[in-house]
Amino acid sequence: HFNVNKDQAAQLVATLSDFLAVDAISVRGAATDDGAASPVRRTAMASLVLKDLDPRGASEITVTDLQSRDGASGFVIESVAVNRLRLVEAQARRPSDPPMPLVPTFQSADVKAMRFVGPGMTAELARLHLESSDHIGAVPTRVAGVIENLSIPAEAIGDPQLRSTLADLGVKTVTIGVDLSGAWAESSEEVTVERAQISIGEIGSLALSGSAVGIPRAAFENSAAFGDHAAGASLRQFRLTFTDGGLTGRWLGRVAEANKQPVDTIRKASTANIPAIFATIADASSRN
Repeated sequence: HFNVNKDQAAQLVATLSDFLAVDAISVRGAATDDGAASPVRRTAMASLVLKDLDPRGASEITVTDLQSRDGASGFVIESVAVNRLRLVEAQARRPSDPPMPLVPTFQSADVKAMRFVGPGMTAELARLHLESSDHIGAVPTRVAGVIENLSIPAEAIGDPQLRSTLADLGVKTVTIGVDLSGAWAESSEEVTVERAQISIGEIGSLALSGSAVGIPRAAFENSAAFGDHAAGASLRQFRLTFTDGGLTGRWLGRVAEANKQPVDTIRKASTANIPAIFATIADASSRN
C-alpha cells in the first residue's frame, strides 16, 4: 500500500516522529568485525550516545575513541559530535508531487584528533568543525567550517609534477588549514563570502572575500538549477589575496637560476597573464 501511496507513507513517518521519541541511548565498549576471512576489518568505539532520538533524527550524537583497522590500514578518531541531526526532504515540492528522498542536515559537526594509517603513509587531522543553519529544504543558507592541521605526506599527493616539485624543495609533509564562512540574504538575493582562507604550510595562504548578487530563493529550492543562477550572478567587492609562506619564493629562485634570469623577471612573467584572464569576464562589475 505505501509503495503506491507514497504521500501517505510520508505522512505516517511525520506522524510517528511527533510521538515516538527516546530520551537517550548509551552504548559502552562496542566492537564488531566484517566477518571477512583475511584481512578482517575490526571496528570498535569506547562510547556512543544518542539524545532525543526520533524517526527524523536526534538532538545530539557523540562517539568517542572510534577505531577501525583492516590489516595495515585503518583510522582512529578521538571524538565525533553531531548536533541537531534531522532528516528532511532533499528539496521543496508541491503537495501533489511524490515525496522526495530524505537527506541529513545538521546544526554542527565536530571531529577531533583523526589519524589515518595506510601502506607506507600516515595522515593526521587535528580538528574538523562544520556549522550550518537557515536551511531551505536540505540546503543551508549560512555555513561555516574550519579544518585545523591536516597533515599529508608529500609523497601521497596525486599530481606527479607537484609531488616532484615538493620533493625537490625538500618538503616531506604538507599541512593544510581552512577557515570559511558565508551566508545568503533573501532580501538582496546576495551570497556573501565572509571569509575563506586556505593555508598550505610553507606554500602560503589564499584568502577570498566578496559577494555574488542575483541568486534567488529558487536556486536553493531546486539545487539542480543553482549553477544556472550562479552563472548569471554579478560579483561585488571580490578580493583574492595570496601570501607566500616561503616556499613560493624558493621555487621562483630555482626557476630563475635554471633560466639564468633575475627572480623579479620570473615573478613578473608568472603574473603577466592575470590581467588577460580577468579581461575575459564579461560583466564589468564582476571584472572590477
